[in-house]
Amino acid sequence: MEQPKYPASWSMFQRFLVKQIQESMKSIGRNSGRKSAAPQSEINHALMSAIEWLLYFFCLMDRSKISNLALSITHLTIPRVPTIGFENNVKGTFSAEWIVPSGATDDTPVILYSHGGGYVVGSTLTHRTITMGLAKRGVRVLSINYRLSPKNPFPAALTDGVSAYKYLLTEMKIPPSKIVLSGDSAGGNLALAIAMFCRDQRIPMPSGIAPLTPWCDLSGNSPCTFIEDEFSADILSGGRGFTALGKLYAKVPSYMSLPYVSPIHDIPSKAAPLPPMFFTTGTVDRLAPEIFAMFLKRVDAGETCQLYIFQDQMHAFQLLSFVPSSSTALDLEVEFVKKVTAGIPIQTAVCTVMPDGQRIEELTLDNVRNMLKSLIDRGTRAVKNDEVAVKVFAPYVQAIRSKL
Repeated sequence: MEQPKYPASWSMFQRFLVKQIQESMKSIGRNSGRKSAAPQSEINHALMSAIEWLLYFFCLMDRSKISNLALSITHLTIPRVPTIGFENNVKGTFSAEWIVPSGATDDTPVILYSHGGGYVVGSTLTHRTITMGLAKRGVRVLSINYRLSPKNPFPAALTDGVSAYKYLLTEMKIPPSKIVLSGDSAGGNLALAIAMFCRDQRIPMPSGIAPLTPWCDLSGNSPCTFIEDEFSADILSGGRGFTALGKLYAKVPSYMSLPYVSPIHDIPSKAAPLPPMFFTTGTVDRLAPEIFAMFLKRVDAGETCQLYIFQDQMHAFQLLSFVPSSSTALDLEVEFVKKVTAGIPIQTAVCTVMPDGQRIEELTLDNVRNMLKSLIDRGTRAVKNDEVAVKVFAPYVQAIRSKL
């Protein structure tokens, strides 16, 4: 098998980290592909032994910066509340972290953050590089340990996410206008799902949503599932290894097309639009087509969205705080959060960020359409079956044509 083609801008340390994560993701794929799904402890060990150790190792190397952050971390227990139509009689509690910067007041914006990890791994601890990074920029963060599959498949995570949002509203008395939903990868998926559930149940909506490299299509039918070379450096593998995780989360086949599972299938409502959205992806992110399609679909329906495409960056690159683009991405997210929670209007925009994290250039919606079309064309060639490609890539083709 050919070696990954890492971008020239990557440091040796970033290449080392990504290589270890790639090996763990292969283990996850092998486990999740079994006829009898591996126990959660086995899946956790496969990924945690590499990813958590590496993240903690980096935190130790970077401890001088972390120790100097003027933040307080409080551990909370949040009661679960029913999600009508899914978990009507749910009980129990789950843990969370309340991260507050020095000098915060009742008016300081709040981010409800859901960690990534394919809905099978991850925790508040594994994602502190992001949550603490956000908090040090002047926002409060509620980071949650939602239930994980395969032991707790959909709708468990949705129930916990909605419960956390209601906890902010009812127990902590935080106005929805001061809250933004965020998360990376599966956590970005969950942030979108929480917002859609609130919209459908007429629960007061947050002021914004900030999905970071979100997983929008759990079916695994993204064009980049089938494209190898240019995405070989991503932490997500091609083929069906990673996408098998979607089946662990959506164990009932019909759930896969639910917007609360695969947000790409949501039909925007002009009568009840989602609040402003802030998307990020990278040119090495295997989920880029999903994010492009999601962005175009929402914008074409009249919703306000910002999309930042980071050159040479992989999936969930915000975890690597030593990468300049990671810092820039968090800066841009907090800028978005502070604006929407202050009631400052924002405009739909597309920008690309250079590898140095400093140079930002504006793009057009047509640029995004052309990038998505190119990925669909390459995915179609890789599938080598036009009839199959037309079927599996339908949501992506529809996103391109929605304004034509």
